[in-house]
Amino acid sequence: MKYRCYECGKTFEEPARDYVISDYWGVPKTDIVKVCPLCGSRDLLTQKYTCVLCKEPIFEGDIYYEACDGERYCEDCIKKKEAGD
Repeated sequence: MKYRCYECGKTFEEPARDYVISDYWGVPKTDIVKVCPLCGSRDLLTQKYTCVLCKEPIFEGDIYYEACDGERYCEDCIKKKEAGD
């Protein structure tokens, strides 16, 4: 699975981990949060599908086409097919 940072737009295989120490009713608690390894943002998009033609990941919120047989195509491949490439 791949991830894309919502802040900087970079795509990466494995997010970095950030340890957040908080206090819950007087009891210290440590949470492990996934963050972008480049900018440190916690706003990450996860890969939802993979384009059948170019094999690029399709993330949450991306525009894609789903064919009747269940195959999915990314926005760039849709545009290329419409242009006749």
